[in-house]
Amino acid sequence: MVPLLKADGLTRRFDGLAILNGVSLEVAEGQCIGLVGENGCGKTSLLNVLSGVDRPDRGQIQYAPENGQMADITRWPAWRRARAGLLHYFQSPHIWRNLTVAEHVLAAATGCMLEGSVLGAARWSLSSSLRRSTRAKCEKLLDFVGLRGRANAKACELSFGQMKLVGLARLLAAPVRRMLLLDEPTAGIAPEVVVRMIEFLRKVRASGVGMLVVEHDREMLSGLADAVLELRQGRVVGFGEVA
Repeated sequence: MVPLLKADGLTRRFDGLAILNGVSLEVAEGQCIGLVGENGCGKTSLLNVLSGVDRPDRGQIQYAPENGQMADITRWPAWRRARAGLLHYFQSPHIWRNLTVAEHVLAAATGCMLEGSVLGAARWSLSSSLRRSTRAKCEKLLDFVGLRGRANAKACELSFGQMKLVGLARLLAAPVRRMLLLDEPTAGIAPEVVVRMIEFLRKVRASGVGMLVVEHDREMLSGLADAVLELRQGRVVGFGEVA
């Protein structure tokens, strides 16, 4: 398998305490690795370091953008990693309270959150066909997550579970997807939506996208992950099949 994301010896300390202690892992194109362990073992901290939300004290992160060449991204900012398709789905949804559901997804689909490009903004303004196709894509994504009927609702009016669904739709709408870092994506979501999510993520995997998934639900992982990596007190203590 072709390597997509590699971490070697990642260490992160807070107030002298090692939250991550020499963590190494590798995810290949089209591979899904489940990340498991007790609360406080470092799972979310690892995703934060990989996505650029936080920086490691030691260690190296390598990633293969669309050109296929592995690059050292240890010091890349989070926005640059996201622009290259390394996307982070947070355990607590990141939303703008006064934007509508549709506006959240449209922003992700047009790439304006990732690029800030004047050329991209001009292209969007001048192309009516692009606007129509993008809005149609957003409507399909809202159908998928069950929020089509709330497209015009502001995010501050949503429940926690609905906010997480907005986050999922935004992730799936991103212009470039190479590697997904998913932090408990099914928590707080209705069982029927979980089933649809797994089905869609399988299709995303089939296109060559890699995934690292923090999840307590082993049944969910058994339907998606190739293997699980277990953390304990910031260290990797096991790697093997999903139980």
